[in-house]
Amino acid sequence: MKKRTALSFIIIIILILYIFLAPRTIGKEYHFSPVWVRDLQKAELSAFSEKEDYIGFQLGSIFGYFSLDGDIIYLNKSLYRTALGRDIFFNYSNKPQNLVARDLEGRIQFSIDRRGYPVILRNRIFVISEEGNGISEWDREGNMLWEHWYVSLITSIDVNKENLLLGFLNGSIELIDGEGKSIYQYVPEHSRIKAVYGCALSEDSTVLALVSGIDPQRLTILEKKEDTFRVIDSRITDTAFRRTMFMRFIGGYLFIEGSESINYLEVGRKDLYSVPIHGGLRAVKYDNAGKYYIFSESEGNTWLQAIESPMYQIAETKIEGAPVFIENRDSIIFLGIGYKLMRIDLLEK
Repeated sequence: MKKRTALSFIIIIILILYIFLAPRTIGKEYHFSPVWVRDLQKAELSAFSEKEDYIGFQLGSIFGYFSLDGDIIYLNKSLYRTALGRDIFFNYSNKPQNLVARDLEGRIQFSIDRRGYPVILRNRIFVISEEGNGISEWDREGNMLWEHWYVSLITSIDVNKENLLLGFLNGSIELIDGEGKSIYQYVPEHSRIKAVYGCALSEDSTVLALVSGIDPQRLTILEKKEDTFRVIDSRITDTAFRRTMFMRFIGGYLFIEGSESINYLEVGRKDLYSVPIHGGLRAVKYDNAGKYYIFSESEGNTWLQAIESPMYQIAETKIEGAPVFIENRDSIIFLGIGYKLMRIDLLEK
């Protein structure tokens, strides 16, 4: 009787350990499926349609717009760089002045009489000064809405529909509202080098995040409490970036580029989680079904990982060639490698 009781106890313990320690099973299985490939050197243009959703791209010296079905409706050579929006673009030289906005058929819409580099973020138009220490916002008739000049260079930028967050070489950040008013400034704990290498702004502007300094490099998160922001998290990272790094609020998480991973956390929680990646991070995308798409590059090849909350991998694929262009529309992935555009869908098996 005692032997039977002991055996039953052991079986129960094994079942409990299995439930809590065994890998989590996934109800659905997924895979990446190629849909189409377009060689831009042999591309034929299709007619523009106002009913289509077009996506802007730049591959090397070539830029243009294409539809979800791979119909290319505009193709041109860039003068130096481009700023691509959903309905307008700027094609500018390395000494930009009198910036001209054109529609997706190449027709002039308006111009901006300002020297600097145009940026289109969240359908908002900004111009960063040639020296990198000034920024202005413009409407779609070429009128300046506001401008700011600084003693330090702008090193990072994030934006939502209403506000703008800037990081600077002197280690500070500044939050600016839609009318150009400075509403908050912050300087984190200093390291040997003070620069801000990445900043992120939540969709409702209640949470700010930045990575700054060298020796050590530090992650700081601030949350709005009543009428001001307060530090809710400050920690030393294992990174030592000396360039602008990836960090962004996506789908309820703050994603932060790591040395060999993409790290993420929920605001207000201390646990920092990591997803191993293949080589250098290139982008993180999100769809409305709660899936995340992580793009990395290793040995000249592109790796694409699909992650489902709470962050377990559901699909992975390797594609020959380094990624130049990356975009998505929910689970539809678009890549530009060399002079070829391709569409890859995430599908259930």
